Amino acid sequence: MKLTILRPFGSSIIKEFVAILACFVMIAGPSAALTVSGQKVANTKSDEIILSPQWSSTWTGAFNCKAVNDSTAVELAHITTDNELGLVYTPPTASETVPYTSATGTKPRTLVGPSETANTITTTNTGLNSLNWSSTKAIGAVLVGGSGGNRIYWMPEGSTLGTQFSGTGFQNANASQITKVSFCYHQPAKVTIIQEVTTFSGGTASTTSFPFTQSNLGANFSLVDNNVVGPDRTTTLNLYKFAKWGQGPITVTQSLVSGWTLANLSCVEMDTVLNQTQFATTTDFAARKSTINLEEGEMVTCTYRNTQLTPSAAQVDIAGRVMDENGSGIRGASLTLTNANTLETRTVMSSSFGYYRISNVDVGDFYILTVNHKKYGFSNGQISFNLFDALTDLNFVGIQ
Repeated sequence: MKLTILRPFGSSIIKEFVAILACFVMIAGPSAALTVSGQKVANTKSDEIILSPQWSSTWTGAFNCKAVNDSTAVELAHITTDNELGLVYTPPTASETVPYTSATGTKPRTLVGPSETANTITTTNTGLNSLNWSSTKAIGAVLVGGSGGNRIYWMPEGSTLGTQFSGTGFQNANASQITKVSFCYHQPAKVTIIQEVTTFSGGTASTTSFPFTQSNLGANFSLVDNNVVGPDRTTTLNLYKFAKWGQGPITVTQSLVSGWTLANLSCVEMDTVLNQTQFATTTDFAARKSTINLEEGEMVTCTYRNTQLTPSAAQVDIAGRVMDENGSGIRGASLTLTNANTLETRTVMSSSFGYYRISNVDVGDFYILTVNHKKYGFSNGQISFNLFDALTDLNFVGIQ
């Protein structure tokens, strides 16, 4: 059975439907008859009664969101957890704002699900029998109770789901004094981004900072994998940007860091709510980007693993002068530098003033420098040395 009603709750046409529906429709907890297949299937829009912006019915099941979640009524298919913030009005309170936490005392309330002090709900009990409310996060269904019976209001699957942050004129079954209300809310998701490194020497720690840019996750951030849990990751809790509501996606992109290359990028999804497998997180290795399509209650962990590039050897210059016994420069002397480790050789000629320079020589190796000239002999014609720094006065004296 599928009904499509496009007018807001309370219009004259909907009132006519109420009269008709009342003859054969009552949601009564887990034994409710409004099913198509006989079993509740989460996120199956085609099997739901689509009502806008909300609908209500007498509720005879247990007064908690677990009973709502257990119901097989397809119009409650989007309620997939037992999460609940329950308020007790004793005596009825005109107006109050409370966080999503449990409490006793002047504002007694019960909480099933994650505690969130940052999110709040505000209720106004107009005339003690009509409830207005607003929430900083989306609500899936509301139970309103009193001595005359209970009523459930549900927020339908579709374009309005995930944007239902308020309601007006909510009443219990016979519009008597409201004594309790329970708000059924969705299971938030969590995203964790981890940075791992491997240095060129095989180590697993570094002081290098890796910047990340993001969308729909808050602020840009940087991570450092120094083998300490904390600086190497960031976790964002209580996310409600679900893909099934048309929200998101969340994107995370690692910026390029000199001397490092991205070796691996992987994302793991862990579901905590059943039947939440419609949307997948993807990775683009070339773009260094994760695209996270969140589902209700999902925990997504994306790990970026970078490898340090092997540093090239430092290079220096070897320079000096070839002179005669009187200190005058000798032109055209041949100077040959041999790397004793690699046997690589390089040869340069002295200038008209006897100066020479061998540029960009790798440090850390053992070298042999030899000088020759067709008219001169050299008592120190061959010099051997380990090269650790630039040499600028490696001179030779020629004798005729």
